[in-house]
Amino acid sequence: MGDKREVFRMKDADTITFGADGDGNAYSTENSPKRDEKTKARWGKYRDGMTVKEALDAGLTRSNIRRDRRAGNIVITQVAVEEPQAEAA
Repeated sequence: MGDKREVFRMKDADTITFGADGDGNAYSTENSPKRDEKTKARWGKYRDGMTVKEALDAGLTRSNIRRDRRAGNIVITQVAVEEPQAEAA
């Protein structure tokens, strides 16, 4: 039937950290899960602990980030959304 993908809305302030391979070895800028030169160059734009906004400013696209997240190459930690406080009457 239809492809039921998880809805994931990343915000500019969300934090990106490197994922790990199947053996538990953490990825890094030097330890890339990418094999060809073009994707390795794109991978080199990531920095552990950067925000989504910083990744976009570095030249990555939301599509790049979503793809790497789904593949487990990166982890995105979402910032908490604070609910506005109701004013006391």
